[in-house]
Amino acid sequence: DSSGRYVYAVWDRSNGTNNIIQVAISSDFAQTWADPTTAPTGTTTPNLSVLGESAFAPQIATDSTGRYVYVVWDRSNGTNTIIQVAISSDFGQTWSGPTTTPTGTTTPNLSDPGGNAVDPQIATDSSGRYVYAVWDRSNGTNNIIQVVISSDFGQTWSDPTTTPTGTTTPNLSVSGENAGDHQITTDSSGRYVYAVWYRYDGTNQIIQVAISSDFGQTWTGPTTTPTGTAPNLSVSGESAYIPQIVTDSSGRYVYAVWYRDDDVNYIIQVAISSDFGQTWTGPTTTPTGIAPNLSVSGQDAENPQIATDSSGRYVYAVWYRYDGANDAIIQVAISSDFGQTWSDSTTTPTGIAPNLSVSGEDAIEPQIATDSTGRYVYVVWYRSNGTNNIIQVAKGFKTFFPIKNSTIKRG
Repeated sequence: DSSGRYVYAVWDRSNGTNNIIQVAISSDFAQTWADPTTAPTGTTTPNLSVLGESAFAPQIATDSTGRYVYVVWDRSNGTNTIIQVAISSDFGQTWSGPTTTPTGTTTPNLSDPGGNAVDPQIATDSSGRYVYAVWDRSNGTNNIIQVVISSDFGQTWSDPTTTPTGTTTPNLSVSGENAGDHQITTDSSGRYVYAVWYRYDGTNQIIQVAISSDFGQTWTGPTTTPTGTAPNLSVSGESAYIPQIVTDSSGRYVYAVWYRDDDVNYIIQVAISSDFGQTWTGPTTTPTGIAPNLSVSGQDAENPQIATDSSGRYVYAVWYRYDGANDAIIQVAISSDFGQTWSDSTTTPTGIAPNLSVSGEDAIEPQIATDSTGRYVYVVWYRSNGTNNIIQVAKGFKTFFPIKNSTIKRG
């Protein structure tokens, strides 16, 4: 929640036969953790998914108070994988399935059971009233991005009434080619909702976006994009991967990042919108001198993450980039003018901007978060010490400095 008092964690755990979705809750700023008191019908705490088949890829979202909590995952029904949801309206103490799910499904299923649906993502507004879930589902030929919505704290779910040109509800991406790597975000009111993904165009993977300005009821493509071809955010000619999207509390400012092949290396790129997703452009200035590139060419940069403050003024992107010595280095770029211009930090823990991690071993999988003012920014990643992977963190604004390491062992 916005205070940090209520904290929730989800994962999948093997019971020796199947993988089961489980949850743990804390109501004292993560000092102590407990199982919920009640789990959904057919399960026992701390399980959220039913035994008998495996469930994977849980994602979680909560409102600003921590009262309303939503978890989605994909679970096999013995034939296909189905997207499922569990909801809590009492700070994670009790969990249940929704009362109503989209046409053709039965609770707790959100996706049609006739095809494989995987990799759900979920978002909610600050009140928890409006909830949105996306995934990709096979139509027997291609994987299609789909969305479902709830406007009553997750109790009932439905398909949107209208989806982008060339699609049929609940589809956001056009059929005919595969789409994946989807993400979704919403503003604090839940009115403005944005989804991003990649879609194959027959030759390359292209980053695409869909927008809703009426609480997810109707979806369209933007009117203008950097490529000149809506809904494409990345240019054709080479493939782009793993988009991420974020918006401010009003939904006016929206930022998307991804990495794209330039025929030699993978480059981090960004697109920005300052009119509720209607028009998108590249920034005017970037650290590389070549918009929309945030990372310099010459070596591969991958897996970007992005964060913004509640006003949308301060925006931060992180990624990892190889340094030519086969080491992956965490790097950062910052904007303090609503994404128009981007620069390196003035100071970093390494003494070499934009590097947050030191060279010598690989550092990968960065994550980033900022507070509502954008003043405090935190980046976390893991880095090898030659024997084990070590969790590391940096804190900063225009300057970043290390906090401490935590050691974990990976198999």
